[in-house]
Amino acid sequence: KSAMSRITHNLLLRCLRDEPDDSRLEQLTPSDWHDLVQSARSHAVLYLLYHRLKTRNLDHLIPTDTLKAVRTEYFECAWRNNSLYNDLSKILKALHRENIPVILLKGAHLAQIVYGNIALRPMGDIDILVKKEDLLQAKEHLLGLGYTPFKETDIATASASCQHLSPMIKQDAPPVELHWTLEAPTFPFTIDIEGLWQGARSASVANVD
Repeated sequence: KSAMSRITHNLLLRCLRDEPDDSRLEQLTPSDWHDLVQSARSHAVLYLLYHRLKTRNLDHLIPTDTLKAVRTEYFECAWRNNSLYNDLSKILKALHRENIPVILLKGAHLAQIVYGNIALRPMGDIDILVKKEDLLQAKEHLLGLGYTPFKETDIATASASCQHLSPMIKQDAPPVELHWTLEAPTFPFTIDIEGLWQGARSASVANVD
């Protein structure tokens, strides 16, 4: 990395750690803010950066045009994610009624459990891990909720090259990927899925246990 990119990277880390240097931020030029925002966007932490600065009453230091754009993106993400969690709640309730255990993966887990604010973590789809023996039943329940497979494949075909079924899609809803494992068979390593299930802990996400 260049010296300038390292400075921007280090400043971004300080802001995300909730330790922003007020005096340093006050010295940033519009170009510096542009670089900081672009760095945050490239690492998918732009909304977290905005939230950190806003909660410390430092968002007024961001140049007006940049602040307006970032704020708009933040609220758009919040709206999309709220809609995503509404869909997720319906899916989890349907699987819960049939006693199909679920481990929620990636963004939908991270946004609520780790970030603590669903507006802070951008998401494009819903990733759900179920046991392989529950895979077809879980798919049937998604079909019952109006989802259809992007590409019709059986488990044997999917298992040969992938770690999830073809995405389940529905108009005005995020795609859903049903996983039974975490890595494709072509990966140079394997993850102990049984150990993952044994170590899983209960959580409430989208108002569903």
